[in-house]
Amino acid sequence: MTIVEHVSKLGDALRNADFEKARNSIPDDPESLPDGSRGDQANLAAALKLRSLSAEVCDYFGEFAVAQEFVMGAAVAAVPHLESLCLGGQPSASGREITLQRIWVCLQAGLCEYRAARYDDALSYFKLCEQAIEVESKRELHLEAAARTAYSRGLIARETYDLQEAIHQFTRSTELAYKALISPVKKDKARSRCTPAPTA
Repeated sequence: MTIVEHVSKLGDALRNADFEKARNSIPDDPESLPDGSRGDQANLAAALKLRSLSAEVCDYFGEFAVAQEFVMGAAVAAVPHLESLCLGGQPSASGREITLQRIWVCLQAGLCEYRAARYDDALSYFKLCEQAIEVESKRELHLEAAARTAYSRGLIARETYDLQEAIHQFTRSTELAYKALISPVKKDKARSRCTPAPTA
């Protein structure tokens, strides 16, 4: 099965809320997927999407170590690209989907750090994603990613007893998620993301 076929099969299972099928649809070997560390651009956006979706499914089932295998290496490779973007770099139009998937991989990596109670490391990932989304939003809104980032920051605030910040971030996440739900979807383009509900 190709990477694109894997993404399609996994996406179908998630859209139907069939999490058992989703778990059976993820690749057996995370290392077989491109992660961007070796300049492997062919199918990179699809591979990063498959990595982050697979990690989220594993997280849903409590398979946190497997989730890490899917995203941590890819996240390490993605960080310099996102940092460059935040410092004023201009990705090409063809690279915007890769940029979005790098953001999602880093969000999943942050959640892996959160599960391991490495809250400073998790927050570093989430803040980088937030900054990258702000830059990218000048070209195209990424409401789903922005909602997930705010939700993830809320988790950190809750665990570190910053309850006012937690309320702020969770409220912001809800508002962004609602905007994403009511925003018009182009008929010729499916939503960029399909994931199960986040779990705390």
